Amino acid sequence: MKARLVKKDGQIKLLCPDGSIKLADDVVLKQLFICWQTVDKIKGNDGQWNTEVNNIEKYEAHTLAYVTDDNHLCLIENPFVSLMQNLVDDEYITLHEYAELQGKNDNRIKALCREERIPGAVKKAGKWFVPKHAPYPKDARYTGVEK
Repeated sequence: MKARLVKKDGQIKLLCPDGSIKLADDVVLKQLFICWQTVDKIKGNDGQWNTEVNNIEKYEAHTLAYVTDDNHLCLIENPFVSLMQNLVDDEYITLHEYAELQGKNDNRIKALCREERIPGAVKKAGKWFVPKHAPYPKDARYTGVEK
């Protein structure tokens, strides 16, 4: 098992392959649902599951979904499936739609997605999808400090 989505103490958490835990907000859930094949890239900053147990399967919590070692996403509960479908349908737009919303060129948005500068942007079947309300990143060339 590469990753495991669990519910514990009223919170949904993603147990990441590197041993870290990430609280699963809607962006994390969408990213997991749309491109589970790249779950290895998700890093948590909300604790470490591997300090409690040495095996992701032994972490005591209610399993909602998991990613197998051969990159298959297994969804356990039907309410979870409908929740995920609603999140994806309502919140993600295509790269082109996001570019139009921001008044930017498609190629610029694609470059920002590749550089992981747009939070929650995911690539699925060769196409980029961006959260509808993702902020446009600040220009990295300017730090706000005057010379």
